[in-house]
Formats: sequence, C-alpha cells, structure tokens
Amino acid sequence: MSKTFLSKKQLGNLGEEIAVKHLTKIGFSILGRNVRFGALEIDIIAKEGDVLVIVEVKASIGNLFGTPEGVVSKRQHRHLIRAGVIYLERNPNLESCRFDVVLVSRILQNQAHVDVIRNAFHPFLL
Repeated sequence: MSKTFLSKKQLGNLGEEIAVKHLTKIGFSILGRNVRFGALEIDIIAKEGDVLVIVEVKASIGNLFGTPEGVVSKRQHRHLIRAGVIYLERNPNLESCRFDVVLVSRILQNQAHVDVIRNAFHPFLL
C-alpha cells in the first residue's frame, strides 16, 4: 500500500471539506468558509438553529489531538473571538454566537472520524 503525503495546507483543506459535509449532515447551515478580517480567519461560519457558530477545524491523519481543551491555543481563541466580534458587528441582525471546534482525525482513504465540540470555549473565560 502506498502512502499519500499531504502538505499542511492540503490536510487543512481536506479537513474543512469533511467538516462542512458533516456539519451540513447534522443540520448546520454553512454561511461562509475561510472568512478573513485582515490577519484573522474563521474556518467556517455556520448557523445551528438561531445560533451563529464560529467553527475552528483541526485535522489530523492520525489520532494526535490530545485533549479537546488543548487543541486550540489561547492565542487562537483570542483571534477567533476578535473575528467573531467583527462578524457580529458587520451582521447586526445576529445577536449571539458560540465557538465550536471540529476535530477531523484519521483522514485516510476518505475515511475520517469527526468530533464536534460545541461551546469549545467561552469568550469571557479567557
């Protein structure tokens, strides 16, 4: 069996594709992908019911994530929160949001394990 090597960018793109398909399948509406505000980027902006969801996607070929709490650094938390605030300011019809993390692991031959961690972190606890 030959091994396929993916660049970090390719792995990230594949992880996001898998995450979007999974989120759509479980009832999320996708509003945007790779939304940028200067140096800040949101992987996926979605809605689940009436709630805006800022989604950070983490992808791995293996199972190397560790604990869910350790997957997204405090620095990434702050960047996501800043980007989420900007998005809410530009979309005043939206009142609240939450921050989810989607872990896509064991990406191999189109088989992957997907975990959605809802409310992965709270902006006021950082």
